[in-house]
Amino acid sequence: MVLVSTLHSGWHNERISLLGTLGTPQFVVLGLGLLPALFFLQAQAWILFAVALLSWLLLFAVVALPIRERPAWLWIADGLMHMIGKSTRTDQYTAKAVGSGLSSEEATQFDLPGGLQGFEVFDGPTHAPSDMRRLCVLKDPEGGWVMVARLEHPGLSLTDPDAGDRWASALGDMLSAVARGEQLPHRVSLYVRTVPDDGAERAAWRRANSPTDVPEQVARDAEAVEASVLSQSISHEVYCAIRFRDEALVAGASRSTRRTLDSRIAAMYRALPEVTGLLTSAGCEQVTWLSKGEVAAAVRTGFNPAAAQSIQVARAAKALGFEAFDEVQPAAAGPSAAPSPHARYYDHDGFRSAAYSLILPEMGTQVGSLGPLLTPGQPGERRSLALHYEPFDDKEAFKAAEAQSTNAFLQSEMKAKRGFRVSAKTRKLRQVTASQEEILARGHTLTRMTGVAVVTVPASMPIETHMALMEASARRRKFELMRLDLAQPLGFVSGVLPFAVGMPKRRGAK
Repeated sequence: MVLVSTLHSGWHNERISLLGTLGTPQFVVLGLGLLPALFFLQAQAWILFAVALLSWLLLFAVVALPIRERPAWLWIADGLMHMIGKSTRTDQYTAKAVGSGLSSEEATQFDLPGGLQGFEVFDGPTHAPSDMRRLCVLKDPEGGWVMVARLEHPGLSLTDPDAGDRWASALGDMLSAVARGEQLPHRVSLYVRTVPDDGAERAAWRRANSPTDVPEQVARDAEAVEASVLSQSISHEVYCAIRFRDEALVAGASRSTRRTLDSRIAAMYRALPEVTGLLTSAGCEQVTWLSKGEVAAAVRTGFNPAAAQSIQVARAAKALGFEAFDEVQPAAAGPSAAPSPHARYYDHDGFRSAAYSLILPEMGTQVGSLGPLLTPGQPGERRSLALHYEPFDDKEAFKAAEAQSTNAFLQSEMKAKRGFRVSAKTRKLRQVTASQEEILARGHTLTRMTGVAVVTVPASMPIETHMALMEASARRRKFELMRLDLAQPLGFVSGVLPFAVGMPKRRGAK
């Protein structure tokens, strides 16, 4: 009997039509830009009207038409900011600890580049009587509160399809519970990072222990087996970051304490047992909520993959009862230096990273299909993948489903009534959005999801070659990768560092 995994599909872009990509500021700009053309039309100044109309069409193209999922005006703005940053060197970063000493208070605070500078870090109370660690609580620049866990999961590559489908169903149940919980996190971010191995230690052992008097064909076969085994023998770091809305934490506290830091942390701690249970039901063998030093270690290995192996060795020794330090001082978590970012990749601590936005295949996919994306193409390469989930609550889900269904219906009807051919893609989109309300009525949840993939190599290795290998791995499973040009630092943070950063703000959300 052949077991076949379930094909999962039914997703679509959040903004369906061209008008759906425009916000109020864009409509205001286009409306004001059309006024001169209307004025000249009323005055019957035809030449001026033609010039004004052509100018408005150019304005419409700049403001409304997307180029690789971003409007032209945003490309222009990002390009200008990139050139200004490189010319003035204001986007360069050097750690405070470089060339100067730090006070004991400064050593307990994160020193990170770019948009991460706005994060505040706090020590929570002890986790439990059996676990006296003080957990790390982060506050992001937008006012959200974040906690991080390290996960141990057996993975999907060697599991049967039934187990994979059960875990996928458990993930859906977790997102459904998160959507309905008043004081549960509103965003769940999962991170998987490979631990790179340059193969030097293994090659040295083989040179010292391999026999020299073997036939040439046997040697070639042994090399092929060695390459195959090394490409599949990969260790991973898996993290989960959960983000809470500040208003949700405040709402559950009493009036006398609702605005205090302790009340917010207490509300987050109350949610941890339920989140831990939900992660365990999705196949996680162990869920460990991290302290400040452990979060700093996760950030450090994100910026410097070479530090991952030593920290894993210390963690294993500590688990066996030996004295080992597997944490990092928060001030040492970031890179020592980061030059002005390139438009196509990001330099940090002697490494280069290229970030991509993950686009799901139209025809659907199966559980475990992202495996090749997390298989390094060459020794020394690290690959990272982050999936950010943000479920709607029931009221918002029905409202969003109704709006998307109406939008898709009007789009197809307008094409049909004007004599244009309605494509199969448009018909499929109409069917998918129309069925969403029925699916929600059966108790399912509407979820926003975004994915970011990152490849990291030492600066001495050609990043373009490894980018091509990464893109080929995605095409093999019919995924599409869109390189985040002019936004590589943000893409790196979204795909590598467990800070629950990377989900675009929902229109109309507070």
